[in-house]
Amino acid sequence: MIFESFYLILAAKTGLHYTYIGQVERGKKNPSLKSIEKIANALNTSLPCLFLFCNIRNKA
Repeated sequence: MIFESFYLILAAKTGLHYTYIGQVERGKKNPSLKSIEKIANALNTSLPCLFLFCNIRNKA
């Protein structure tokens, strides 16, 4: 339920569908660069920072 609420908020900020955001997060969909930019902007971060976080998370 918490993740669904987050997806709904992120969807409202990005214009992307909340189920699509969930699929991207779970690795079921590969987002376009434009979608990644929208997500980074909605999270108030840069593209490099967003990718760095993903890289750190995958190494843990």
